[in-house]
Amino acid sequence: MKYNSLKTELQKALHNRWFFAALAIVLLLSAVNIGENLALIAEMGEHRGRMSASLFCYWLGITPGTAKGVFYTIWPLLAALPYGWSYIQERTSGVHDQIVYRVGRKKYFFAKYLAVFVSGGLALMTPLLFDLLANALVCTYWVPNVTYYLTLVFDGHFLSTLYYTQPWLYALLWCGMTFLWGGAAACLCLTVGTWPKLRSVVTILPFIVLMAVDGVIAVLPAYAKGKLELSPMLLVRCAPPHMNPGWLEFLALSVLTLFSLALGYWQVVKHELA
Repeated sequence: MKYNSLKTELQKALHNRWFFAALAIVLLLSAVNIGENLALIAEMGEHRGRMSASLFCYWLGITPGTAKGVFYTIWPLLAALPYGWSYIQERTSGVHDQIVYRVGRKKYFFAKYLAVFVSGGLALMTPLLFDLLANALVCTYWVPNVTYYLTLVFDGHFLSTLYYTQPWLYALLWCGMTFLWGGAAACLCLTVGTWPKLRSVVTILPFIVLMAVDGVIAVLPAYAKGKLELSPMLLVRCAPPHMNPGWLEFLALSVLTLFSLALGYWQVVKHELA
């Protein structure tokens, strides 16, 4: 019987309760963000006689507020929740052996890796895109001005020029960047490989790893960091506290992706227990 491993893995990744649970959590945060914006618009209308809340200053990717704070604190957990647990579960349940017998360990690993990446990326990008489009229904549209008090994007931030010229393209490209960050973080779950005792913590592993990296970076002397944002927990934001040029964003994504790919491959394909 023909077994399409990639198609099967993607179906399992995008049609399970944990994927929908992750979407529900972030959609709830999006609803909170929209509610905060509606309240702000009402306040502006009362005090200024007009609505001046620009979509691109109040979208979840940019706006300061409760929803954004929660989203960018727990994002590694949300990325891992949909399917990061799948390999170690299949390994301990015996399903892994049946699939490997049909397709081989290498094909199984790459199909699993891609499915985990896609599920983690979609879990973060989809609600962010929804928030952008939903806010477009309630917030006024105008190109952001650098002098506006809620503007957080400055020269040196990734795609800052687009933000002040083509903000729609800027926001859509950042949705794509969020997809990449979500996928890269989710694949950290595969690095536990043959350690079944870690099954209970595999979903929070990306959060633990990235917070540990964040802690190391925090204690570095200022001259070592310069004016660049080195924390992966903050590089996922459109406008982190320090500058995040494009080369830095893609370098960090590449390092994170290659780390999980190399260690996961070694664990699952080269060093797997029989």
